[in-house]
Order: sequence, then structure tokens, then C-alpha cells
Amino acid sequence: MATPFQVRPVTEGELPAFEYVDQHAFHGRPDTERSRSNWHARLELDRTLGAFDGSTLAGVTGVYTFQMRVPGTMAAVAGVSMVAVLPSHRRRGVLSSLMRRQLGDIAERGEAVAALFASETPIYGRYGYGRASWQLTLNLARGHGALAAGVPTDPGLRVRIAEPRSAHAEMGKVFELALTERPGLYARTEPWWDRLTHEPDSDADSPMRCVLVEDDAGPRGYALFTSEGRWEWEDGSFLPAGVLDTHEAIATDPAAAVALWGNVLGRDLITTFRLHMMPVDDPLLDLLADSRQGRPRLSDGRWTW
Repeated sequence: MATPFQVRPVTEGELPAFEYVDQHAFHGRPDTERSRSNWHARLELDRTLGAFDGSTLAGVTGVYTFQMRVPGTMAAVAGVSMVAVLPSHRRRGVLSSLMRRQLGDIAERGEAVAALFASETPIYGRYGYGRASWQLTLNLARGHGALAAGVPTDPGLRVRIAEPRSAHAEMGKVFELALTERPGLYARTEPWWDRLTHEPDSDADSPMRCVLVEDDAGPRGYALFTSEGRWEWEDGSFLPAGVLDTHEAIATDPAAAVALWGNVLGRDLITTFRLHMMPVDDPLLDLLADSRQGRPRLSDGRWTW
């Protein structure tokens, strides 16, 4: 099918226009220099695509080259991202032009799988993608993170607070073990760890926190989270109303998971714990004294082609 748009990789000089399209489509703000530098470190310029309406960059997409765990093996996977169309050019075939070209390029490279997280679920089925996994969100009030009696413990385990950007190697050991058995995880390079553990972009952003669970042999679990101290005034008193959001939590065994969640969900002055993008079979559901109090919510995870 003929398209009125020229579709080709963007040049380095066109990256500001690429960002501009992404910001308008996703209602984002301009990147900080740190964020932009990290993006450039991860970006594969030859795997970007832009759809041009004359001299106007109307739509963009890109691919990150990954090794991802699929059932039984590691496979070369095209990590599709940065899919955006200018609001002025919607419903004119821009996205279809980009998808046709991108999927053709992926097939030519011999990658059997393309994977993405869908911004809206109706979009990608039109291009041959299907939901490949589900993910779990838990929302726990203070006290509802209590663990059940008799959960496995290990007296040799200890919890240590670490600076996230200094703990990449230690977290990486845990992550590599999870990578051997958890489909959907992908091998991480240093720029991807850096993106996950970045410092706040502004004074309004909460810093990333890290706790490690370890024994004398090394790390057996970690959690990355942000938290915000909040207070409410009620009946003449200040009451804590803090919120904690987990960004990643991985443990290598049940006892490590008990130590990890016991620390994270027992934080003082937090009244809401929001646990995001968890596997549907995460052991926490079996460790909680009352799993219903987690208010588990299921949503689509990765989509693959």
C-alpha cells in the first residue's frame, strides 16, 4: 500500500524533532540533560524510524536490541518503544506506515519476537501483536502488609540500605538468577541499570531508594522504591499519610522474599504501599497474612509479535 509519508531512520541532528513528537504524543516535558544523555546511551540510531510529511517529522518509533528470556531459552528480541504520532497527524496512516516498515526490518534481522508495553490496548492487535503476559498491581494500606505466621525465615539474612547507583553489581547478581527462569526479563546493560536507578530530575521528584537482602555469601534480594512523606491534619492533630511505590523487587528464594517485604512493607509513617508491575505468581501473595488486603488488580503486561 502506498503511503504519502517518507519513512526512514532519523539522523542525529533530527533527534530534537524526535523528542518533540514524543513529548506531544505522551504529554511529557523536555528531558533533563541527564535523562537525555542516558537516552542517547541506549538509543540505536539505525533502529529509529521517522515518518515525514514533507519536512515535518509526523511520527516516530524505535527499537532496542535485547536478549530476553522466553520459555526455555534466551532469544534475540526487538524491544519496540517510542511509538508516537503528532496530534496534528492522527488518523492519517502515520502509525501504519511506521509499523509496516518496522516489522519488515525486524523480520529481515531474523528476530523472531518483537515486544512492547502498550500505551493503549486496542492499538497493537491491528499489526499482529498479542498479549503475552499479565502483570499484577497491589495496593496495601498500613498494617495490611503483615506476613503470615510460619513463613520461611533465615536467621543468616540481613537487610542493608544501599545507594542505588552504587549497587548495580549486587542487584545484577540477583537479577541474573531471576533471568534464568523468569520469561519476559531481558539482559540489562549498564545504561539500563542507570535509567532504573537515576537520581531525581528535580527537587519535586522523590529519590530512588534501595534495600538489599544478603547473607555472608552475597545478595539474595533487592527492592527499588520511591517514597513521599505526607501529613494530614485531622481533629487538631497531624497524622502520617506517606506513600511508597515499588519499582522493582526481586528475591532468589522465599526466605529472602520474607526479609525483603518485611522491611519494605513495615516502613514507618507510610499509609499506602503501591506495588507495581509484579508477576502474577509473585510469592508475596502467598506470604501475606491476608492476600485480599492487597487489593490485587490484573492488567496486561508485555505484548509480542
